[in-house]
Amino acid sequence: MAERVSEVPERAAICTTCKYWDETGKSDFGWCRRHSPSTFVVQGGDPVENVKCYSTWPECHASNWCGEWRAKDDSIME
Repeated sequence: MAERVSEVPERAAICTTCKYWDETGKSDFGWCRRHSPSTFVVQGGDPVENVKCYSTWPECHASNWCGEWRAKDDSIME
């Protein structure tokens, strides 16, 4: 059985303990703010008039991880 995010140790190198992670307000999800937002182009039926662009940070689950994790508080890793 998977651990609930609230039960994960503070020293775990996962999104919820990373300085770049920002909670979205949705249960156990947040944005990774390590890099600038990515821009997406969405095209509708008419290729000229129905093109929309939007930018956002990657949304990830609190228990995800990556190779760029940094502690929110440097004292956590002491």
